[in-house]
Parts: sequence; structure tokens; C-alpha cells
Amino acid sequence: MDDLSITLPCGFTADYKQINQFSDKFSCPVCRTHQIVRQECLNMNRNKFVLNQTNLSEKQKKLSECRQSLEIYRNMPNYFIDDNRTTFKLKIDARKEFTKLFINHKIDKYFENVIKDYDERCCLKLIEFKEKIEKINKLEIEVNDTKYEENFDIRKKLDVIDSSCKKIDDLVDMINSAISILSEENFTNDLNIENVFKNIINLKPSENISNPEEENSFRDNFLLEKNVNGIVKSYCSKNEYGSIHIKSVNESVFFMKHSLIGNSGKDIKKPFLIRKHVRFDLINGIYGKQAINITDINGQPLSLCYGLKKKKIGYKRRTVEVKKEPQDFCENVFQY
Repeated sequence: MDDLSITLPCGFTADYKQINQFSDKFSCPVCRTHQIVRQECLNMNRNKFVLNQTNLSEKQKKLSECRQSLEIYRNMPNYFIDDNRTTFKLKIDARKEFTKLFINHKIDKYFENVIKDYDERCCLKLIEFKEKIEKINKLEIEVNDTKYEENFDIRKKLDVIDSSCKKIDDLVDMINSAISILSEENFTNDLNIENVFKNIINLKPSENISNPEEENSFRDNFLLEKNVNGIVKSYCSKNEYGSIHIKSVNESVFFMKHSLIGNSGKDIKKPFLIRKHVRFDLINGIYGKQAINITDINGQPLSLCYGLKKKKIGYKRRTVEVKKEPQDFCENVFQY
């Protein structure tokens, strides 16, 4: 379009780019003897025809390119649907792994709070038990010191015996009370094991297990480092996991197949992945340090080579029937 030859009112010609850069009214760039109104110049029949014809050619070219692109999609619609599905699945898998880690973190945190409350309850029980033991020791001294002399009359002896029996009953009750403080039944009555995690598990449909602020805070702790460079050290096609070696810290980290950006879900040929330089994000996963969002060293999706699963070919054993010639009857007869 910029190289088009535009005819000027004076009969000379100039490039469209040269005309288009001026304002509405300008001096003729060729003869410089008259003023030109840009829009009037472009609306001249010859110029208008050239411009419209060029515009039509560009639109036809664009239409041709669109048709070629459509032809690719028309011939392989399933391929593009599968490709979009794979990309969507990779994003869902990445979100799933994060959600699993976050939920495990929530459960662990809730469990720690339950244990902390339980430990506080144990401390209070222990203090109560020690107070009971002190009272038991005092009461035992009183029981042991309660005696009557032989010269006491019968009424006084009966009073001493009744007092001793009462103190012994009180001592037995106090001992049983002290034992019950540390018994398992006393502890479990205060804490229903069935309902320990009900606040997490029994959620209403309108409730959410997390809020954005809490999730972002966890994400900051969950993500250790971004854009780490490494080399694929090993990969197991059967179990779909492998390891990446980080040369800068001389350490290997774990990764799963779904963390490979550009992975189509098919079986990856192991030789095309080993010793490949990659870039990834490092997280604190379930199994320790884990690599996610794995790309090539330039941050682009990995170019992976896929292989078809080899089918075992079974070979049928051929059996050849050997026709035996009929033996002479005399050979089977015992001779005497």
C-alpha cells in the first residue's frame, strides 16, 4: 500500500506513503508550485480506483489465508479438540495438585490445633490429679493415726471405729476419683473422635474450604522458587514420573508427567526427554521438593516425541502331522 503511485493534480506522481504523511493541506512535494488537499487528491477517480483495487487484492489475499487455515481445521477437527482438551486437562491437573496440597495443609493445621487443645487438657488433668494425690496422702495419715486404746469404754471404741470407717470410705472414693481423672473414658468423653474433622468434611454446598487470602498465603509458602534451570536426569514411562538435576545446588527434584508443558498425554519416548535442558517452578510438594510448569530453557512448551505402545505379537506354533506307515501285523505278534 505504501508503494502505490498516486497521481497529483499537477500531473506528477508520488508514493502513497509520501502523501499520507502530510496533514489535510500541503505543498506539492514534486513541483512545489501549488497547494494540495490530501482527501481531494485521494478521491480522484484514478487514485480512488488504484486504492480500492489494492484494498480488494489485500482482502482477497486475507480470505485465501483464512481458507487455508480453515482447511487445516476441517481436515483434522478431532486433533484440535484433543489438543484443547489436553491443555485444559493439564491446567486442571496443576490446579488439582495445588488443591490437594492445600487441603492436606488445612487438615494438618486443624489436626495440630486439636492435638494442642488435647495437650492443654492433659496438663489440666495432671494438675488436678496431683492435687487429689496430696489430699489422699493427708487422708491416709489420718486413717493410719486413728486408733483406740484398750482402756476406752465401749461407746468410745464404737465412735472411733465409725470414724475410721467413714475416713476409709472417703479415702476409697478419693482414690477412685483420682484414678478416673487419668482413665481413658474420662478423656474420650470430652472429645468425640468421630467429630474431630467434621468442620472440614461436613461443608455446606454454599461454603468453601478456603478463602482467597488464605490460599494466596499458602501459595507463597508453597512456591519455593520460580524459573529454575535444570537437566532431566531420569524418567519412568510406566509410572509417569522422573527427576530433574539442578546443577547450581547439585540437587535432584521430583516431577510428574502432567507437569510437562506441551505434554499431549501420550506416551513419551524416554530418550527424547533425558538430558533435556528445562526451566520450571520449584514447590514444596507432598514428596518434598517438586518441579511444576516445566518448559524448555526459553520458557516455551516442550517439543516432545511420542511413541505408540508396542503390541505383543503372538506366534502360533505350527504342528506338523507325521503320517505313520502301517506296520505289518506280524511285528505285533509275540512269537513263542
